[in-house]
Amino acid sequence: MLYPRPAGKDAGVIGVPRAAPRGTPMSETGALRIVVVGLGPIGREVVRWATRRPGIEVVGAADIDPTLAGGDLGVVTGVEALQGRAVHERLEVLLDEAPVDVMVQTSGSRFLRVLPQIEAAVRRGVDVVSSAEEMVYPHHRHPREAADLDDLARLKEVTVVGTGVNPGFVMDRLPSTVAAVCAAPLSVRVNRVVDAATRRAQLQRKIGVGMEPAVFAEAVASGRMGHVGLVESAALLAHALEWDIDHFEEQIEPVVADRPLKTAHVAAQPGQVAGLRHRVRGIAGGTVAIDLHLEMLVGAPEPVDELVIEGEPPLRLRFPGGIPGDIATVAALLDAVPRVHRATPGLKTVLELV
Repeated sequence: MLYPRPAGKDAGVIGVPRAAPRGTPMSETGALRIVVVGLGPIGREVVRWATRRPGIEVVGAADIDPTLAGGDLGVVTGVEALQGRAVHERLEVLLDEAPVDVMVQTSGSRFLRVLPQIEAAVRRGVDVVSSAEEMVYPHHRHPREAADLDDLARLKEVTVVGTGVNPGFVMDRLPSTVAAVCAAPLSVRVNRVVDAATRRAQLQRKIGVGMEPAVFAEAVASGRMGHVGLVESAALLAHALEWDIDHFEEQIEPVVADRPLKTAHVAAQPGQVAGLRHRVRGIAGGTVAIDLHLEMLVGAPEPVDELVIEGEPPLRLRFPGGIPGDIATVAALLDAVPRVHRATPGLKTVLELV
């Protein structure tokens, strides 16, 4: 099926704003006031980099972790200018405490899990930028809830978007942009190989490093293992290209270590899991129209991001070493802050931000 454009009677064409920007932020300095929800590694880096970014002012943060809630935001993040500001446990209290323009959410991956936080911000007239992987295209798995969120955002005249580096750029936004200069694209293949040793501890654990292969297989079967958002990337890409995809095929398998591997956070012996291979293929008319291949493992010998578009003309794009995921995610979130604030209301995809 062709996945629907974001719900709403006046939904616009992807990449084209429907109306003029909504206005300027309320702060006297002209800066957009943001709060950060979720102070894991990505959230903390968002705070740190936001304080260096002109036009953005961090006014607070929230996290339900009892080791962080009630603590000093400046101490937690290492930003001296924020010392004396408490980390809130309850998002609602933070949002009611002072005027906020944009909430940057880095507190989860699954759409339904982060939805209550998003709704709390939207009901208070606050725009939302989320790193939740399923937020990049929630219409795929949760069309009804996505439509309801779109309606609520339009009612409150705010904008909501999910973004990041993957999903949000490498395997969806980037190929859809490159495909714009292909007169007749026939298929898209993206290959992303990541050396997980260069990434945060949570990701190294999330891909199963150190597990026994049988335990890994059980975790995959229960939905606890694998990269969240790869199917959403494929669905967003199909949506952007307006391709009629019959169905998606997904495969997750372990990469088994052939030598001892160790990082500051995890270790694997020969025969144990060193990482994973995750593949999603979009099938149209019996052929593979979209092929997304993601490999994340400790010690990957040749990290790379590669894009191949078959068509007229055929196109190739290659990033030797790959795009660094963590800092690129932070950059994508902060880049979206002014864009989401000036966008027209509703639940958007990254392709609609200008």
